[in-house]
Parts: sequence; structure tokens; C-alpha cells
Amino acid sequence: MIIERKALDNCFNPPIGISSEETVYFDIETTGFSADVTALYLIGCIYFKEGEWQLIQWFAEDNKSEKEALSAFSDFIKDKKYLICYNGTTFDLPYLTKKYEKYSLSFQAYKYKIIDFYRVFSSYRKFLGLSGLKQKEVEAYLGILREDKYSGGELVEWYAKFLKLRFSDSSEKEEIYKTLILHNSDDLAGLARLTKLYNFIKELETLINSGDELEIDCVVNDTTGKIILSTKVDFDILRKDELRGDGFSCCFIDESTANRIDLTLDMYETELKLFYKDYKNYYYLPKEDMVVHKSLASFVDKENKEKATSSNCYTKHKGRFIKLPKATTLPVFKSEYADKTMYTIVNEKLLESKESLSAIFRSFLRYLTNNR
Repeated sequence: MIIERKALDNCFNPPIGISSEETVYFDIETTGFSADVTALYLIGCIYFKEGEWQLIQWFAEDNKSEKEALSAFSDFIKDKKYLICYNGTTFDLPYLTKKYEKYSLSFQAYKYKIIDFYRVFSSYRKFLGLSGLKQKEVEAYLGILREDKYSGGELVEWYAKFLKLRFSDSSEKEEIYKTLILHNSDDLAGLARLTKLYNFIKELETLINSGDELEIDCVVNDTTGKIILSTKVDFDILRKDELRGDGFSCCFIDESTANRIDLTLDMYETELKLFYKDYKNYYYLPKEDMVVHKSLASFVDKENKEKATSSNCYTKHKGRFIKLPKATTLPVFKSEYADKTMYTIVNEKLLESKESLSAIFRSFLRYLTNNR
């Protein structure tokens, strides 16, 4: 077994809320997908020690070194708490588990908290605008460049060539070895750099799910018929293009002075209906097209009233409205009961309420991140 070690020039920030010392980024290289019939030839880790990020790799230079690499890896991570990977819950960890079982070695994956970037990014693919979810594709999304030009599948043949040349001192053998090591180290360095995208998602989730009122600047433009809600954020913005939807647009803006999120909402001057959930407590008056509470219905002639239903228990309201992507604690207006498009009315009470503006802002962010 050959062991490679080196300090890394790049400064990586670990996932939010996790200390660098507790963290290990890991990646494996194999000759195929099935642990029963293929070989594990390389395990690599990025870890934090003595104030800097470092890289260690265990390379199986022959068919007998697989067990040594497995033992070295499990011993190396035994005092760590978090294992960070890319699609590791689907491939790397199940593969490793089978290999440890083959050699009757102890490997308790359940002891660790696994952070799989692939799973996180796949849930936000549409929101992020990712063209694909392969690690190299996500790296390209962030502008991360790598020296390695090969895929893991392409390097299977390279490893086979290395094994044939392992007793040789040829330059070809050394070149093959460097290529195999570079692919794994670039995978690891790319994985570590992808942490900033993971942290962006987690910061956004915190912003959406926090119950605190947001500091929102609100501008009503009567000329354009739009409302602009803006809030400053103290994290890096990684989605910088404009997102558009029915009646709104959202911009994530990265500026030298302050990062912020702008939400622009179209206003609609119209008449809509406010439906009451407790329709059993109301009577509908067909001639007036309105409802009255049952406490007042006794003053209305029988022929002029009927028990209200869910679809006709409403009051009409004229004014300016904005569309809502989902129901909130705000009053919800519709054209008809069965309509899926929801609105809320724009008035002074709404515009002066931080709680209401926060609810609107979060409802759109939640829609954008969950609509995936």
C-alpha cells in the first residue's frame, strides 16, 4: 500500500455548525459498482489538523493491499464525527461496508453523521438551476476548475495497466499512478469546495424557517403596479440570476455593500371573494349575493335565504391584490371557491406589518425552494 500526504493551499469552510476538527471529506475509487466482484484501489480523505486542511490517500498497489487500505481508513476516522461525501450513502458507504464484511473488519458507519452533498443538491436542483448532478457538473456551476480530465469509469483500465506494470520502473507506470492519484485528489478538493453551496442552501433554509420577523424594505410603485420587498442577508449568494413566476420575480443580489434578496410582486386591481371556512354558521342571500351570520338570518324571510355552502359563503372585496404561492396566515381571496390561485389584499395594515411582510417573503422563498 502506498500512502500519499500533503497540505492543501485551499482554505475550506466546513458545513455550518460543524467544527473542522470533527470533519472528514472522503471518496473512494473502485474498478466497478459491485463490491463482490470488483476491487477498491484508492481511499482519500481531506481533514483538518494543526491549523490547516490536509489530504491523505491510501493506494492499493496490488491485489493484497485492499485490506490494508480499509484498515487504515477506519482507524483514521475513528475519532471523527462527520463524514462528508458525494453520493456516498448510495455507493461509497454500502461498497465499503461489504468490503469490511469480506475481511471481517469492523466498520460502524452508523456511528457517524453522514452529510451527502448529492442528496442535498438533488433536492434543490430546480431552484439552483443545475444542468446535471454529477460532481463535476456541480463544480462547473460554481466555476471550480480541476486538472483531472478523466471519469472514474475511464480510469478502471488505467488501474489495470498499473497492476501489469507494478514491478516495472517505467515512466508509464509513474504517469498512470499520478493520474489515478490526481483524479481522487481533485474529487476531494472539489467536494470540499462544494461546501459553500451546501452552506448557501442551509442559510436559506434557516432564513425561511426561522420564526423571527425579517427586516424588510417595502416599496410600492403605483406607476408600474408593483411592490418590491427587499431583505439583507449575511451569507454568500450563489444563485444570482432572476427567478420568475406567476405574478412575481425574485433576485439574489451579491453586492460589495450588502447581500440581499429582492422580491417583486405584481399588483392586481380587481374584485375578489373572501371565503369563510365556518360556512355552517352562515346563510346565503341569493338576491344580494352575500352571506349573513345565522344570528342575523332570523330577520330575513325564508324565501330569500338558504343555508350557505363552502362555495357561496363569501364577501366581495374591491382593491389591489397580490398573488400568493401558498396559503398563509394572511386573508386569502379567490375569484371562485375552486380556484387554486390565491391572493391577499394590499392595504395599509399589510404594508405596515413586519409580520405580514415576512410571511409573504417566506412563502415565496419556500415556494421557490420546494417547487423542485
